[in-house]
Amino acid sequence: MSITSAMQTGVSGLMTNGEALSVIGNNLANVNTIGFKQGRTLFADMLSTNINRGQIGRGSQLQAVQNIFSQGSLENTGSSTDLAIQGDAMFVLQDPASSAHYYSRAGAFSFDKDNILTNPEGYRVLGFGITNGVSNGILGTIDRSQFATIPARATTAANVVANLDATAAATPAAGTTQATVTGNLPNGTAVGASLTPIPTTVTDSFGTAHTANLTFTKNATADTWDWSMAINGATVGSPVTGTVVFTPYTPYSAGPPVVTEVPSTYSSMTQPSNAVTMNGVSQNIDVALSAMTQNGGSATNTAAATADGTIAFDPANPITSSRFSTTMATYDPLGNAQTTSLYYSKTGDNTWNVYAMRDGAQLGSPTTVTFDSTGVLSSSNNLTFGNYNVDISGTTQYASNSIVTSQNQNGYASGNMAKISVDEKGYVNVLYTNSQTQKVAQVALAKFASLTGLDKVGGSLYSETVASGAAVVDPSNLSSNKVAANSLEQSNVDMADQLVKMITTQRAYTASSKTITAADQLMQDTLNIIR
Repeated sequence: MSITSAMQTGVSGLMTNGEALSVIGNNLANVNTIGFKQGRTLFADMLSTNINRGQIGRGSQLQAVQNIFSQGSLENTGSSTDLAIQGDAMFVLQDPASSAHYYSRAGAFSFDKDNILTNPEGYRVLGFGITNGVSNGILGTIDRSQFATIPARATTAANVVANLDATAAATPAAGTTQATVTGNLPNGTAVGASLTPIPTTVTDSFGTAHTANLTFTKNATADTWDWSMAINGATVGSPVTGTVVFTPYTPYSAGPPVVTEVPSTYSSMTQPSNAVTMNGVSQNIDVALSAMTQNGGSATNTAAATADGTIAFDPANPITSSRFSTTMATYDPLGNAQTTSLYYSKTGDNTWNVYAMRDGAQLGSPTTVTFDSTGVLSSSNNLTFGNYNVDISGTTQYASNSIVTSQNQNGYASGNMAKISVDEKGYVNVLYTNSQTQKVAQVALAKFASLTGLDKVGGSLYSETVASGAAVVDPSNLSSNKVAANSLEQSNVDMADQLVKMITTQRAYTASSKTITAADQLMQDTLNIIR
């Protein structure tokens, strides 16, 4: 009986080491299998016989074949949909026929003819949808047709960061309203003679300068002069005309004869009309002569003219009627590009008016912004022009050139998918032809209480079991795992280690066979006793 038991012990060794060799062979066969996890055999002894208080073993048994889920090395690839996991999670795949869920570390994915992300066998990769830029936790397929295009978005908000030159002069508020002439007119001028024209500059309502020449002609009426102001470029109302009358000087009657004549002083003047049309717009320009005198000396022109030329913001000439401007491209609801500009008009110390124009038309009313003594914005950080909200919170007013340091807006034209990528959080990002990037999905990862409890079902797939526990599929799994795009996880099989194990397993198999041979020889010797 003991010899037979020895044979059975040897047989158990042959069986267990044979199974171990199969496991090693399977490992070596899958050295190049993407995401493959090597297996190992765990042996246990069989103890069933007690003799004289001693214990005799009955051989070995295969206790378990256990999968080792250590991290495999990552290989870079040229495909943006090749994915690898760094961590202990698994990709979630769905059988399109049965809708059953399977799990895998093999991330060689691509989009099939139906635009669904799948593995090479057609199992669908599952992921979460996106709401407000983050995962919504709703599991489903990753369908490229749902994000192949991006619709246009109308501009509703913009951000402009600029510096406005604190040393800039205030932008005037209107065109020339008055031309003031000072000096003296020579009384000895012959009737009908004209003095040399007096030049000055007047400004139209768009800020454009015009040369104006003021001419005085001696009238036949004593102490009276006719005048006219011809304005270059004026289409109506030029020249502006009128008369000026001086009150004669009356010498002091009681005393010596007058030796030095005192100039006659201004008495009155007429100006029939002061409406002048320049640059297509009518404006009133008064000629002020009340500071002039009339002297009986030589016919020397000592008069001079000044004009209070000022500028008001004008939508037809926004550049000349503002101190600074910036322009950006914006979009209407159909994605048509528009040109939107902001014009900054300084109205006083630390105070500016901001005007918005789009394609030549003014948007809403101007907004007044103010700065404190250190150049920091002290008024509202937001401007509203029609349906536009502009954030200018970073704008300053320092004594340096006006300049825009950054600006952006939230509108864009429609676009088509140009490139797809996956980040380490598993988010699928799409770059569109309109330069917009959007998160469209998040690759789902599953975690298990016991990875070694999973069942291999072939095709680099695993299924959950009672031993593994139920799959936990949640976006939070990405916090402890990372997804590597353009990469595939290689098999974790160490070839050298497996070859060494093969040698030791072969030796163990051979040794077990020797146990059977020795027991057989003992059996032969026993049979030979009766001969």
